[in-house]
Amino acid sequence: MAEISYEIQTTEYGDALITWAGVTEADTFQQYQLKEAVSEISVHVSGTFGGGTVSIDGGNIAGEMIGLTQIGGAADATATAADIFSILDRPLFIQPSHSGGTSAAVSIYMLVRK
Repeated sequence: MAEISYEIQTTEYGDALITWAGVTEADTFQQYQLKEAVSEISVHVSGTFGGGTVSIDGGNIAGEMIGLTQIGGAADATATAADIFSILDRPLFIQPSHSGGTSAAVSIYMLVRK
């Protein structure tokens, strides 16, 4: 089991693209801390899910992650197949999680707009 670190790229418009790549069901995701107030958080989840579920969790206390909410969609920010959705909440910390499934290899691309 490994903690998968995120990578940050800055778009040409100054927004951040946070990527966790190739995460398996045995791995965990490194927690990301938002550095400033943001206007939008868009999440793109892709890969092989192997019957598992990816959840986008967050909180204002580093050790207390709670499931976040999608804008105009499902109550929980989760995916069981490739999906893209925006997050309603703007917590200080965001940390995806993966549960269930076998032979999974998922990647999460989170666009954080200022």
